[in-house]
Amino acid sequence: MNEAAIFVVEDDDAGREALLAWLTARGCRAQGFPSALDFLANANLQARGCVISDFRMPGMNGTQLQAELNERQSVLPVIIVSGYADVPVAVQAMQQGAVTLLEKPYQNDELWDAISDALTRNFYAHQQIEKADSVRRRLAELSQTQRKVMQLLIAGRPNKAVANQLNLGLRTVERHRQQILKAMQVDSLPELATLLATVEQTPASNC
Repeated sequence: MNEAAIFVVEDDDAGREALLAWLTARGCRAQGFPSALDFLANANLQARGCVISDFRMPGMNGTQLQAELNERQSVLPVIIVSGYADVPVAVQAMQQGAVTLLEKPYQNDELWDAISDALTRNFYAHQQIEKADSVRRRLAELSQTQRKVMQLLIAGRPNKAVANQLNLGLRTVERHRQQILKAMQVDSLPELATLLATVEQTPASNC
């Protein structure tokens, strides 16, 4: 908990300060923002942590904030709280990927459980990002020829066809194939294809 940042987005000053005090008392690193726009402009959207956002706020509501974080490829999970929760609001929140929607007044234990869930999600999301960044670094170390060979092999072309298309010797293609698998730390082309597909779906760390 101590290393993660918990961002509180709440336009009610008293409510925001009370929640920040509660989080701080529990050993959390908490930071408050009076609006979603202020949060987007000033917070580190690539941080490890989560967001607690009120639903009804001027300018941008909680589900719109969630959608904007998705658009910016932030993996900060969002917990939405609302005094006006109804089924359509809850459905929209879940569709946007919110951890949960808590109706005010909520129990502290409910919020704490949601925070724990959100931070766990964020931890695993960052693990995936770090793995994807490692794969990208390995890809960057391949030669231009190796990249071309890899693309054709993943597309299902046999070694001989790859050799003909790239004007290479068959043994050269076979050697490149083994070097590519070793460099990418996989045992087979299907495993490599799966790895690359996963990387394409994972945002970079931007660090």
